[in-house]
Amino acid sequence: MIVVQVNGKLRGRFTISADADDDAIKEAALSNEYAEKFIKDKPIKKVIVVKKKLVNIVV
Repeated sequence: MIVVQVNGKLRGRFTISADADDDAIKEAALSNEYAEKFIKDKPIKKVIVVKKKLVNIVV
């Protein structure tokens, strides 16, 4: 299970295979329905991926 954070706050979770690469994890996090509510039309400054743990999206 991967945790999705937006600006350091927990905004969602999703499950992905353990051997997924960073791009696949990033794509899944950005398309997460709960995280999308907080991203909306704001520009994304940075996406930090920590394998097998979390994705932090900075807007």
